[in-house]
Amino acid sequence: MSNNTTTFAHLNYARDYERKNFPFIESLVDRDVLLAIVTAQVSEQMISLSDIMKMKLGSVATVERRISRLKEMGIITSSESKADRRTKYLRVNTKVKNLFIKYNDGLMALAA
Repeated sequence: MSNNTTTFAHLNYARDYERKNFPFIESLVDRDVLLAIVTAQVSEQMISLSDIMKMKLGSVATVERRISRLKEMGIITSSESKADRRTKYLRVNTKVKNLFIKYNDGLMALAA
């Protein structure tokens, strides 16, 4: 299989997986926000709303609106820092985290 064919196979796998398992992702901002949160979460790191904003994934208003929507759906939860109540840490629910882990595993298997 040529490199181009392999690349397109990976892209098709990714798109198919996202369509099937992440119907709540409506924009690239949704995808990028969730990926940032899951990446931190699986690395056992905390990620704050401020951290997300520093990534410049979109305008502040857009990112806040997308996060609010995902929170209303129960995809994302937030909690206050014990050290500073102004800091809000973000997490995805366990189901979504596990779907991203499975997604990553599938991509890694394709690359092997």
